[in-house]
Amino acid sequence: MIAPVFIFPIFNKITKLNDPKVTAPILSLARANGIPAREVYQIDASRQTTRMSANVSGLGKTMRVTLNDNLLRRASPEEVQAVMGHEMGHYVLNHVYWGTLFSAVQFVIGFALLYWALNWSLSRWGEKWQIRGVGDTAVLPLVVLLTSIFFFHFDAHLQHRRPHH
Repeated sequence: MIAPVFIFPIFNKITKLNDPKVTAPILSLARANGIPAREVYQIDASRQTTRMSANVSGLGKTMRVTLNDNLLRRASPEEVQAVMGHEMGHYVLNHVYWGTLFSAVQFVIGFALLYWALNWSLSRWGEKWQIRGVGDTAVLPLVVLLTSIFFFHFDAHLQHRRPHH
C-alpha cells in the first residue's frame, strides 16, 4: 500500500503518463469498477526485466495505476486494456488483503509447527545436545534444519502436483 510512493521510486523512475489514448480507457475502466485512481503512471521496469506488467496499488491518496514501459512499448492498446482489466480485478476482489491474511495465517501455523517440532526434538535429544530449551540460542541450528526440511518437503510437494507442459 505504501510501495507506490515510498519503495518503487527508490529503484525506478516513475512518471505520470500523459497520453490520453492510453490513459482515458484505463481511467474509464477504473471508474466503472470503483477504483479511485485519478492518474496513470509509467515505471521504467525495463532496467530490470523484459516482463510486461501493470498494477493497481496504494490506498487513499497513494492509489494509482502503473504500467511498465515494456507493456507500453510492446503491447497493442487492446492488450494494455486486457492487462489492466486483469490487474483491476485483483484490486476489486481484494486480493492484496486476502493474500496478506493468508500469509499471516501461514506464518502463525508455520511458527506453531516449528514450536511443536522444536519441543518434540528437544524432549527427545535436547539433553544429549546440551540445549536447555527453545529460548537457548544453541537451538538456532535446529531451527534452520527444521525450517529447511519443511521448505524442502513443501517445495517437493508443489513440484509433484504442478502440471507438466
